[in-house]
Amino acid sequence: MAGKKREREGEEAAPGGGGERKQRGYSRLDAETASYYGEIGGRFAELDDDEERTLLADNALGECVERGAADVGTDAACSRVLEKLLPHASSESLCAFTQACVEGDNLGTMCTSGPFGSHVLEKCIVELGKRAAAAGDDDFARIEAALTAVTDACAASLYEMATSKYGSFVARRLLCVLAGRDVAPPPGKKPAAQPEPAGEAGQAATPAGARGGGALAAKLGSNGGQGGDGGSGAAQGADYPALLEKLAATVMGDDWSGEEMQRLVSDSFAGPFLQAVLRACTHNQKLQQRLLLQVLGGAPSKGVESVSMERCHALLQDRNGSHLMEVVFSTAPDDYFAKLTTLCFKGHLLQLAQHPAANFGVQAALAALRKPQQLKRMFEDLKPAFPQLLRSRRSGVIAALLAAAGRLGAQEAEAAAALWSAASSGAAASPLAALLTLDTTTQLGQGSGRLSTLGCAMAATLLRLPGEACKQWAEAVAALPPGQLQHVAKDPGGCRVLEAYLEGPGSAAKKRRALLRGLAGAWGDIALGGSGSHFVEKAYALAEVAEKETIAGELAAAEPRLLQTHRGPVLLKRCHVDAFKKGSDGWQKRVAAADAARREFEDLFGDDAAAEQGEEQEAGGAAEGAAAAEGAGAAAEQQQPKKKKKKGKKAAAAAEADEEPQQQQGAEEQQAAGGKKKKRSKAEAAEAPAAAAAAEQQPAAKKPKKKKQKGSAE
Repeated sequence: MAGKKREREGEEAAPGGGGERKQRGYSRLDAETASYYGEIGGRFAELDDDEERTLLADNALGECVERGAADVGTDAACSRVLEKLLPHASSESLCAFTQACVEGDNLGTMCTSGPFGSHVLEKCIVELGKRAAAAGDDDFARIEAALTAVTDACAASLYEMATSKYGSFVARRLLCVLAGRDVAPPPGKKPAAQPEPAGEAGQAATPAGARGGGALAAKLGSNGGQGGDGGSGAAQGADYPALLEKLAATVMGDDWSGEEMQRLVSDSFAGPFLQAVLRACTHNQKLQQRLLLQVLGGAPSKGVESVSMERCHALLQDRNGSHLMEVVFSTAPDDYFAKLTTLCFKGHLLQLAQHPAANFGVQAALAALRKPQQLKRMFEDLKPAFPQLLRSRRSGVIAALLAAAGRLGAQEAEAAAALWSAASSGAAASPLAALLTLDTTTQLGQGSGRLSTLGCAMAATLLRLPGEACKQWAEAVAALPPGQLQHVAKDPGGCRVLEAYLEGPGSAAKKRRALLRGLAGAWGDIALGGSGSHFVEKAYALAEVAEKETIAGELAAAEPRLLQTHRGPVLLKRCHVDAFKKGSDGWQKRVAAADAARREFEDLFGDDAAAEQGEEQEAGGAAEGAAAAEGAGAAAEQQQPKKKKKKGKKAAAAAEADEEPQQQQGAEEQQAAGGKKKKRSKAEAAEAPAAAAAAEQQPAAKKPKKKKQKGSAE
C-alpha cells in the first residue's frame, strides 16, 4: 500500500491567533457554529463525571446533525472536538450521527474534502464495532442499522472511495469492523526494533509478512505467518457476513474488471483496499475464489487455469502489486494455492527470488506452504542459489524457507546443511559468525557493533530444528570463545540465538554449563537491555546451582543500574536477588532442592514443565533462605510427623540432604551454649509440629498422579 502517513492539514493553531485566522479561512462554517464547538471542547476538557460527559456529547452530536454533520465534521477545528466526544456519546446518539454522515452526498463530502471528515467517520465506525460486542438487543439493532447504512452508502460509490486518498482508509476500516478482525494493511508502519539499512531490499524492515506486508518476523513464527490471514485456506468467521458480501459483490462487478482491474491492483489506494477485501472474505470459500479470479484477471467459468503467468509476474514485479500477490498466496484455498505457485514459480523461482519486489512474494508463498512436497520443489530450485541469495541481500527468502521447513517438518537437515555451506563459501569467518554479521560491517568479538537482525533470526530458527538438523550449528555456538560469546549475548538479536541454543535439542547439559560459565562477568551488562533481561531470566531458570549463584551475585552487584531499567526490577525479583543477598547458605540449599525437583519433573514431563516447577520451588523457598539458617537449632528439636506423604526418590533424597545440615548446625549451636536445651513457650511448642511438616514438605515436589503421568506420556 502507499506507505504515506496521513497527516492532518491545518494543525491546531498555536497561541497567538495567527494560526486560528488561517484555519478559519478554510472553514465552511459560520463563526457562531465554530465558536459553539470551541466552547464545547473547552467545557468537555473540564468535566470529570462520566454522566455529564455523555450528556454533553449527546447534545453536541444532536446539534451537529441539525447544523449539518458533513459541514461540521469536515471542519479542521470542529472535527477534533467531535473525535473526543464520540467515545463518550450514547449508542443512540452515535448511531444517529453516523447515519447523518452518510446520508445523500454527505459520504462523498466526508471522504473527499480533506482528512478531517474521514477521521471522524473512521472514529464512528470503530466505536460502533467496539460497542456491538457488549450491546443489548436494542442498542445492537441500532448499531447494525448504522453499519448497514454506512455499507450501503459505500457500496453505491465504492470505486470513488477505494481510489480516494482519504476514502480508501474509511473503506478499509469498515471492512475491519464487518470482518471482526484487523484485515487492513498497516499504514507504512516501521518495526518497533531498529530498522535495517534502506539498501537491504527486503529483509526485516520492509513489509512482507502475514498482514500482506508485515515484518519478516511474522513469517518466522510457528504458524508460518498464517495466523491473521487464514493462510492455510481455512475459513474464518465474520461478524457481518451479509454486509461483507455486499461490498464484495460490488468489487466483482463489471466496473472493476478487465483493464480497469489491472490498473486498480497497482493503485496506491485501491490496491490496499483490495488486499483488505481478500482477507475479510475468507469466511466464504466460493466468494474468495471468485475474488481471486477477479483480481488476477481469470474467468470464473474456467477457474484458476484461466489466470495467465504474465499477469502474475507483472504483479509480483510491481511495487504495489507485489503486496497484493502476498495476500493472494496467504489467503488462497489449498487447490488454488497449489496451482498458483506452480504457475508463478515453475522455471522462474530464482529470477523472482532475486527481484527487488518479487522476492517478497516468494517469501509470502514460502510462509504459506501447505504440504512438504511443495516445500521440496521450491527448496530444490533455491538450494544452488543460497550463496548468491546471501551475497545479494535476498536472505529473507532463505529465512522464510527455514521457517517453513520447521513448520512442516520437512527438508530440515538439508536446508540447515545448505545454509552452512553457503555461509562458509567465500567467508573468512566461521559460518556462524558470517551468518550473525550478515550484511553488516561488524566483526564478531571485536567491539560492540550491532549484529544482523535477520542473521540472528535465521540462526535462532536453525537452533530450534530437530537435533540432527541443528547439530552442526549448535556445536558452533558451543565453540564460541568468551569474547565472541559475550558480544552475542549483549546484542538484542544475539541473545535470542543463545536462548534458542539453551532451549533447543542440540545442546547437551555439559555444554550448556560451559556456555553459561563463559558469560561470567557480563551478566549485569547483558541484563540492561530488554531482550537481554529476558535471556538472563531464561538462563537462570535452566542453570545449575553454581551458575545460578554466579548470575544472582552479578545481578546483585548491578542492582542500582538494573533498577533504572524497565524490566530490571522484575528480573531481580524472579532471580531472587534479595534472598541471595540475605544469606547465600540458605539460598543454596533451597535452590538445590528446587533443582532436584526440576530434574524429577524433567524425567516425567520434559524440560518446559521442569523449568516451571523449578521456578515455583525457588519462589517459595529462596525467599525463606536467610531465615533457614537462623531457625536451624529449633528445627533440630522438632519431632517429625509419623505419617509422611509419598515423594519421588530424588526429591526425598534432596529433602534429607536439606535437613541433615540444618540438624548438624543446630547441634553445634547447642554444644557451644553448654548443651542445655532451650525452654520453649506453650505457643512455640504448639507450632512446632506444623513448622516441622512445612519444613519437610517445602523442598519436595508433589509426585503427580499416575493418570496424569500416563496422559502426558501419551
